[in-house]
Amino acid sequence: MEKTSFEKLAEDVSSKFADLIEAGKAPWSMGGSIPEYPVDAISGKPLAGITALQLLMKEKSAGFSDNRWLTEPQIATLGGKISKGARARGIPSVVWTETTAGKQTQTKIPTTYYNVEQCENLSRLPPRSPYNQNPRDLMSDICVGFGINPE
Repeated sequence: MEKTSFEKLAEDVSSKFADLIEAGKAPWSMGGSIPEYPVDAISGKPLAGITALQLLMKEKSAGFSDNRWLTEPQIATLGGKISKGARARGIPSVVWTETTAGKQTQTKIPTTYYNVEQCENLSRLPPRSPYNQNPRDLMSDICVGFGINPE
């Protein structure tokens, strides 16, 4: 059976993450400060699952000091644009929508995220608000994103 786009993305992310761990370059072993939990730059809501893991790794490896992330449509809505050279460094991920039955369904693959530091001319960008995520909740989100029961 052919893998879905989500399965391929999850496999790619887990492979990259394993490679970073083996090379001693996982976010928690790279020194410096711990990256802040990634949030949607407009709503301030935390991102979850595989997306959160990818963006945490990118925050640390790229040295971003801002934990706010945007998609291309959000950047356009704010009147901004992706900085020259940053387009190739966007992070493809999965966007999920919660249905009325409480189940999560895929809406689009891939959706590319950009850190606000990769953007120019963003107007009307809400100010940063700290988001403190419980590490146990983060691990639970990551497990759910990989289809693993966190219990």
